Amino acid sequence: MSWKDSLRSNLEKIVSLLGVGRSQLELLRSFCTFGIVLGFSATVSALLFPRFPAAFYSVILGDYTEVFMNALVVGEQLFSLIAGFTLLSTSLILHFLIDFYLGVLEEVSSYPEKSRIRMVVLATFFLSFLVARVAVILSGIVGPETSSGMAGFLPVNEIWVSGYHVHHFFFGFLSLMLSGWLLLFRKDVSRYYAAVLYGTGLGIFIDEFGMLLTEGDYFASSSYFVAMTFISLLLVGVYWDRMASEASQL
Repeated sequence: MSWKDSLRSNLEKIVSLLGVGRSQLELLRSFCTFGIVLGFSATVSALLFPRFPAAFYSVILGDYTEVFMNALVVGEQLFSLIAGFTLLSTSLILHFLIDFYLGVLEEVSSYPEKSRIRMVVLATFFLSFLVARVAVILSGIVGPETSSGMAGFLPVNEIWVSGYHVHHFFFGFLSLMLSGWLLLFRKDVSRYYAAVLYGTGLGIFIDEFGMLLTEGDYFASSSYFVAMTFISLLLVGVYWDRMASEASQL
């Protein structure tokens, strides 16, 4: 079974479990289209008019806006950027999945291979960064006063070896090294496998990027900035490859 058949099969199971029909999916697709526009607008507005998006989210989220800002340890402008970009990314992914399920999306296999690889890097980077950040926030192991905690049912503990604190960016760095070594010295390795290692490793590494720059501030805004910039570059790359492929077929 190809990955496309596997994806379609899993989507059919999810749709059947939720009990939604085609009309409801098309309605959700319309909301996703609106979410893409709103997410993009909110992201750009956060750069140009920092106060306006923050006020907008306060109306929607109420007191939870302050809760989220405190949890992420960010200011109004950066929170607006994160919220807008999250809405944009989520809407794009849902829109893609619904299009794929409804059969209105052109076969992804027609995309250039480098575009598909970029999409794999994008997905693994986003997921690894998100999982690492959420696990640290929920467990509360930031700072010298705590060394262990629980992220839901998952125990999260600091790792100490011979008196040295091994941060999780080290494992991200190892994953980056492994992906590079495989591509350089192994001719039989799948580029998609290497892309998974690369995206996962980079996501874990970037999660602590701000801490490395500031020598201890895990919630430094540079981590969010670098993560959003990298994802944006990947999305632009996928779009550029697609447009170049279509132009070559004219």
